[in-house]
Amino acid sequence: MRSVEAAWHALLTTYGEPSLSERSPLREPFAELVRLAHAEPLLRRLHPWAGMWELHFSRCTEKPYTWDLPYIGTLEDGRYYVEGPSRNSPRIAETDSARTAVAMVVERLPPHCGPVFVGNAKELTDQGSDLSDFVRFLRERNMADNHAYADVAHRFGGDALLDSHLPMLDLIDMLAGEYEAMEPADARREGLAYALKVLAQSYAEHPDYRREWRP
Repeated sequence: MRSVEAAWHALLTTYGEPSLSERSPLREPFAELVRLAHAEPLLRRLHPWAGMWELHFSRCTEKPYTWDLPYIGTLEDGRYYVEGPSRNSPRIAETDSARTAVAMVVERLPPHCGPVFVGNAKELTDQGSDLSDFVRFLRERNMADNHAYADVAHRFGGDALLDSHLPMLDLIDMLAGEYEAMEPADARREGLAYALKVLAQSYAEHPDYRREWRP
């Protein structure tokens, strides 16, 4: 993603070149930190930003950035500290090694953390909540169908149902559950949402179905 690449390039350029205006003793250890973080594929997928000699990682490309991942700061003696995900979180560790600090952050990243969302943190949150009603609707219809099929089987015997009916309902509910558990920035989320919308077309005549849920 170009915006992420541009953000990394800006940091590497800003802190990787000598500066007459910035003579802080923290510049060199921070530059090493930026280089090592950029070399880590999982962090390179995230949007970096820096301030007060801290390197932060965002799951979105625009301000306000997300503030839910660990970050790395530089101490006055050139060592490093790992904190987060919030300012109120206790300090995780201090270390002499930028490489160790980077590894600590990588170990604490949530699953499927990237690629980033194009937009800001509020838009990312809104995207995650937009389909919550839809998934709830689909799972409720699924449960109702399960009860209806159970009633049919009780009245007329199991032969009245196709062998694929109940397994198909179980698979749809499993996919809906996976969607709910996914991180909003998960690259698979958009495709799974489309698949669920296609499957939900069978309930398009239900009074609670909404036009905006059409694929």
